[in-house]
Parts: sequence; structure tokens; C-alpha cells
Amino acid sequence: MKATTAATALVALKVKQMFELDNVEVRREGRTILQVEQLAIDSSAFTVILGHNGSGKSTLVNLLTGQFAPEQGKVSLNGKPVDKIKARSLAQQVAFLPQHLPQVAGLNVSELVKLGRYPWRGSLGRWREQDQQLLEEALSQTDMGRFANELVDSLSGGERQRAFVAMLLAQQSPILVLDEPTSALDISHQYQLMSLLSELNQRSGRGVVVIIHDINLALRYASKVVALKQGKVAFAGDTAELQDEALLRELFNAEFRLLSHPELSTKVAAVC
Repeated sequence: MKATTAATALVALKVKQMFELDNVEVRREGRTILQVEQLAIDSSAFTVILGHNGSGKSTLVNLLTGQFAPEQGKVSLNGKPVDKIKARSLAQQVAFLPQHLPQVAGLNVSELVKLGRYPWRGSLGRWREQDQQLLEEALSQTDMGRFANELVDSLSGGERQRAFVAMLLAQQSPILVLDEPTSALDISHQYQLMSLLSELNQRSGRGVVVIIHDINLALRYASKVVALKQGKVAFAGDTAELQDEALLRELFNAEFRLLSHPELSTKVAAVC
């Protein structure tokens, strides 16, 4: 990428963006599955969403990414209702990786990652040198370059997950939203992915909102945490505030001990 283009992209990514939820309710079959009175998510931060299964985590990220609108209340991005933003325009602002990956029969990894450029080029737009550079950079960042010509369906679960993450990176949206991206990864690649997302957030200002289940990954990499419990926000704040045994016990109904990490300033949470 030329220096001027890179500088322009960096400035664009550093524009602060904010998700806001106001009196939101989502109901299914007569039951309220998510109820949020007020919540602001600084989408220039690295925010982890935690909570038990069924606590409303995926529902929340689906609202943020415009997959559906709430039965009540408003979800907005920079003051504009998300459900009023056109799909292609929203994709230029928010790149979303769902929990259940779509079928991509017949595509190799390079072709899948190339789809990440669609919000900017459309189906008929000319493929440019910059697009190719972003594609190759995304493959390199996720360690997927050696699989570029392999069919996505032939990959292991973890490799397939990383291929989709590469597609998100190629999309170059200022906000990345990922629903349980570490679930199919081994421990090594879990930390590699979270480290990559943290580096993108810190160096470019690109916001990250991610659902994970591992509290220690959250403590190590996130700058903000939102914890849901029974469909409501039980905690929203700086990750440092979560380093509290009593709070962890209240949020997750388990006995925790916080231990000093041998090399890092963050604590390690152990269940007793």
C-alpha cells in the first residue's frame, strides 16, 4: 500500500465510534431474552462480552451488527439507528464474524478472503493493487498464506476459522465484531488470534468487540468488558475492575482466586 493511502486509512480507523443501546428488549416466544436499559460500547476499544450460555451474548452482537432489530428500544452507531443503515454501508463500518460460519463450497482460501473487499468494490468493481495487498496482508496476519489455494471445506475447524478471520481483516472496517472466534481453535491459536486483535486495536485504532468464554483471555487482552447475566448487563467497565474475586464470583457463580502472573501485570483467574 502506498504511504499516502496507508495514512488516509489510518486516520479513518482512528475516528472514534460508539455503539449505544437505549431501553432495548428482545423477545422470543413470549420470553424476554435480552433487556438493556442503557449501554454504551466504545467501539474504538477492545471489548470482550462475557456470560453464561443463554445470557444474551450472541443476541447483543446480532443487534450491534444489524442482523435484526429489537422489539423495543434503539440500537445506534454514532447516533444513527443501526437498522436504518444500508447493508453495504454498515459493512464498510462493521465487519462481523458470526458464531456459525456460512457454507462456502467450492471456494479456496484466497477467494474467500477476497470477499472481504466486496463492501468497497461491489460485484463489478475493478480489483486493484491495494485490494491484492490487503488480501495478502490478511493471509499473512492469520498465518493462512500457505493455505491460499486450498479449498476452505478441506481445512480443519481451526484453519477454517482463521480463514474467515482473514476475510474480516481484508474488509478493513474500523470495527470488528466476532462471535466466539476462539471456539474452534487450539490454545496456541486462541492466544495468537487475541494477540493479533489486540495489536490491530492498539496500532490502528480499529475497534474490536468479541464474545469469548475464557476469563483469562479477557483479563489479558481486553480493555473493556461487558458481562451479561440472565439477559441483563451485570457489569460494564474497564477490564482492571474485573480483577476482583467477589465480583467474579457474583457474575459467574463460581469460586475464583486471582493469582499473580509470573511475567505480566494482569492477574490469572483460577476456579477453586
